[in-house]
Amino acid sequence: MREDVYRAVRAMFDNAIEMASLGPEDRRLVEKLELTFRRHGLAFDKEKREHLDKIRMHLSELAIMFSHNINEGDGRAVLTCDELEGLPRDFFEGCATEIVDGQEGSVVTTKYPRHHS
Repeated sequence: MREDVYRAVRAMFDNAIEMASLGPEDRRLVEKLELTFRRHGLAFDKEKREHLDKIRMHLSELAIMFSHNINEGDGRAVLTCDELEGLPRDFFEGCATEIVDGQEGSVVTTKYPRHHS
């Protein structure tokens, strides 16, 4: 992102008189731009921005690993009706059933689309 544009937006944002002279749409645009730039770390110095970028990259890698593990894993659990209490009935009506320790339970997996339901 462009630091020079952020500085211009920030100068406008910090100037109460100029902000008051803007129409509601323009004022909202300046506010949203300032927030977007700030969320991308432009309010920080270069060293902190680089650290923030490393953190974001690490979070991205973890999210990819998590998705991969969910897709490749055989995550499943057999849960009783009591353990599924509070979930909508259609959630476990679509599940296969198994008997474990003498109790019938619904097989819940992490396979798509079950974990997106």
